[in-house]
Amino acid sequence: LDFDSVRDFAVKQAANAPFPALRRAALEVLADHGAPGWDAAILEAATEHHRPLVREVGLRALARLPHEDPRVVLSLRSALTSRDSKIVTDAIQLAGRLKEKALEPDLSRMKARGQHAAEVDAALKAIGY
Repeated sequence: LDFDSVRDFAVKQAANAPFPALRRAALEVLADHGAPGWDAAILEAATEHHRPLVREVGLRALARLPHEDPRVVLSLRSALTSRDSKIVTDAIQLAGRLKEKALEPDLSRMKARGQHAAEVDAALKAIGY
């Protein structure tokens, strides 16, 4: 068994596995080894095109990407507008954990509307606002 075949299997599982836990494990293997395409696999899993359980896995994996990668902010911003409350909550918490200053205006608007008040307050505090 060589690394290329393991990497190819992990890429396929990250993209197509029917079980979120299997996708999560595949994304972690790709990220841990810096395998080519690992960042694209994480970003793809975090898109709104997936059912919520898969998207949650992708959002959690975003923390593995370099924080200065602009695609992280774009993915989080998209997740903040999701109709799924769990996706929104995960995005808010990750924005705070990553201290994504670029999301301060989005979070402040949510706070003004009274959306996810406790989570938004915690994220804004973590960001430094």
